[in-house]
Amino acid sequence: MPNTVDQEFTDLEHRRDYISTRLADDGVPTPDNVFNPLLADFDDLLDEIQYDIETLSELSDNTDDFYEEICNDLWDAHSKLQKIEKIISYYELHTIQVTDSTAVFDNVRTVVDELCHPLGIDFDIIPIHWNQTALVRIVPTTVYGLWLPRNVSTASFTEFAPLIGHEIGHVTMDYRDSYTLPDAVNQERRRIAGEFDNREQTVADALRDWYEELYCDTVGTLMFGPAYAVSLTRRLFSDNPYKLTPSIHREHQHPPDALRYHHVMNILADDYPDELHCLAHEHTATFRDHLNKLSSKRTPTYTDWWNDQFLNAIIDDAKQFFTPDTEQLSTALIHPETDISETVTKRTRINQDLLNTD
Repeated sequence: MPNTVDQEFTDLEHRRDYISTRLADDGVPTPDNVFNPLLADFDDLLDEIQYDIETLSELSDNTDDFYEEICNDLWDAHSKLQKIEKIISYYELHTIQVTDSTAVFDNVRTVVDELCHPLGIDFDIIPIHWNQTALVRIVPTTVYGLWLPRNVSTASFTEFAPLIGHEIGHVTMDYRDSYTLPDAVNQERRRIAGEFDNREQTVADALRDWYEELYCDTVGTLMFGPAYAVSLTRRLFSDNPYKLTPSIHREHQHPPDALRYHHVMNILADDYPDELHCLAHEHTATFRDHLNKLSSKRTPTYTDWWNDQFLNAIIDDAKQFFTPDTEQLSTALIHPETDISETVTKRTRINQDLLNTD
């Protein structure tokens, strides 16, 4: 066998042995439902590769295809092991950070637990201080990592909390039948893109990318109401909030900031009482001013890339997955003197704090 293959296989074995040693350390949590399936899958692949290597070493000719297959499997094993190593790093970070961030992490779990009730889902969340907000799929439908910006503290948690609704929207994608676009959304996407000639594919790709982010904004708004609009606009910043996807396709694109704001405010107008929509409008005035001051960057074709029918199809799609508890949350906010349902307690407090209605 060429030394290259032997060296790679040996390196994978050594890295696997180190993982076993590391996971035996009492300082690192080792949930069986996370690491055991991943390691078992990796070990099976390593056994298959070893068998193939031993078989190939006994052959004398016509082995190029077989050798290529082994290299492919070694690369696959390398990728699987990298994923496991990254997950271990998340757990190590969480274990270290939880000492200083116990209250923040507990708040995250409280919000997630409250959101899981109307969404009808259940999973474990691992909060991790990172450099941005994002969801990390560890074991889909079972365990997720949630990145929190490093400056999120108990003092600033209220302002950050509604964004958790957006990230949980990404979780719900794993509970759905597939990642293909819903028929109604795809129909609108094709109709809009079909109105372009030389950029049809660019627009079609952009709308496909935008779908999940707009869907998650939908979940966040339906779950948190006006607080989501306030929290989102305080964190959205771009030197061009009307920027469309460039002609050269790049990996996953977010919708323009201005479009996300338009979408969120439309949901509030349709699904929440006027009183709450007006509060959101009042508390997002500075963001609208930001959009107005940069309006010169809005191209004539900006609104040609989307329309409200496309956005409404996304809202309808979200409501097919779960029944929002907007009525309970609205009642708790407009009539705080009434008994507040336990299922909206945390979200009610977050809205009251952000909207200064307490």
